Amino acid sequence: LFLPTPGEIYIVTAYLRRRKTALWISVSLLNLGLVILALGLIAATRTDNVPVAGYYSGITLSFGAFLGIVGIHLVENRRPMLVASIVFISLGVIASFFCAIVDGIIASEFIDIRPLQEDMCHFYSSGSGYLYDSYYTEVILIHAPKKCITEK
Repeated sequence: LFLPTPGEIYIVTAYLRRRKTALWISVSLLNLGLVILALGLIAATRTDNVPVAGYYSGITLSFGAFLGIVGIHLVENRRPMLVASIVFISLGVIASFFCAIVDGIIASEFIDIRPLQEDMCHFYSSGSGYLYDSYYTEVILIHAPKKCITEK
């Protein structure tokens, strides 16, 4: 009979614990990637006049997390699958930073700064409440006699 030593039992339980932790982290990362993808697609379809590129990183992160989940369950070729997962997750993280910067720059070009140029505290348009209506609405700007005071 083969009886495992206490050291071997510890190694097996430590391996199973690490595998379970890695699986939970991969599933959480897959959920995060899918949330980024869904929010990016919602933002891209809701804004017709502002291009949004934030969902590209969600695709890469989701694919990397999927490869990680598959790699954890493989018996053969586990190492190449996990290396590919690490590469795609790294590319997804880098892409998310670049997409955030690019989306911020693009969004800053579409900010309406007419009220700030006219020293107005509030800017109201008489439209039906849609964002694209207020973008194309002409507003008569009245010079205020005093400067805007921001609350602290």
